[in-house]
Amino acid sequence: MKIFSFASAIEEGKYQGDELYQSGTIGVANYTIKDWNRIGWGRITYDTGFTYSSNVAAVNLGLKRLGKKKLSSYYEKLGFGNLTGIELSGELKGLSIT
Repeated sequence: MKIFSFASAIEEGKYQGDELYQSGTIGVANYTIKDWNRIGWGRITYDTGFTYSSNVAAVNLGLKRLGKKKLSSYYEKLGFGNLTGIELSGELKGLSIT
């Protein structure tokens, strides 16, 4: 999902790869989202965050830059949250972020 958050931010003109953000952890609702290494890499650029597959960068871009409604709209347009229509056994629709 991270790649789609990055792509949506780029599409909306909200991505500035050389801008710094604090990697490591970020709070969303009642959850703490952590980068895959659990501690992050300090203040890094979004380009570096992309290279490192930073969860925090994706959250910053998706929810803080685009907003929940706009991000949900992109995910919906990409078909997330819908059945594939190819009749897979046990297929579920998935959860919405709205």
